[in-house]
Amino acid sequence: MESDSVYRLTGIDPDSSELNYGLKFEKPDSTNEFLTEENIETFMRLKDNYDLSIDQVMDSLNTTSLSSFQYNLTRQYVRLARADKQIVLGQLLKNLPIMMLFTMPLFALLLKLFYMRRHQYYITHLIHALHLHSFAYVIYGFAFVMARYWVPDGTGFYVILSAVILASTHSYISFLKVYKQGWFKTLVKFKTLGFLYSWLLFFAFIVELVFSVATF
Repeated sequence: MESDSVYRLTGIDPDSSELNYGLKFEKPDSTNEFLTEENIETFMRLKDNYDLSIDQVMDSLNTTSLSSFQYNLTRQYVRLARADKQIVLGQLLKNLPIMMLFTMPLFALLLKLFYMRRHQYYITHLIHALHLHSFAYVIYGFAFVMARYWVPDGTGFYVILSAVILASTHSYISFLKVYKQGWFKTLVKFKTLGFLYSWLLFFAFIVELVFSVATF
């Protein structure tokens, strides 16, 4: 909207010296009074008291305004807040292979759509996807071990960057050999597929994160 559109809409002269402005903010009515100062102070005081169970911490909070779903969600949050961060990270990493297992067929489907005129069976694209991911896992795994244990401090970033460049170059050459198209056309498809697959991985990771939290 233009800066003076409200004046024009109401017929008020914006140059008038008799304009008065009044703003009023009111708290909307709400039946959910869980996030009160008292509840927050109680939670912060008890969350690190491991002599109390999770149910005892929940009993110390005023949860009368929560629905059954909200209560279970809050209980899960309390459980996560009190858990060892390494255990939570381990839960996420444990479910990561399952996430990749589901995303790989979707990546093969993208390959099928992008190379529909190649008249290749879906299984061919799936095998290609398995090959690309296997190579990437080996390279990234080796690079992370090097960055963590073998190289001097401050150089780990360059090791990871080298692994990304190596895996990307290998994937691009693989596209050239498998689908036998020109280098420029392959490059455009390779970049577009990479962009789409990045978003696919992002949403898959969000789903995996929610699943890990819900099943922790």
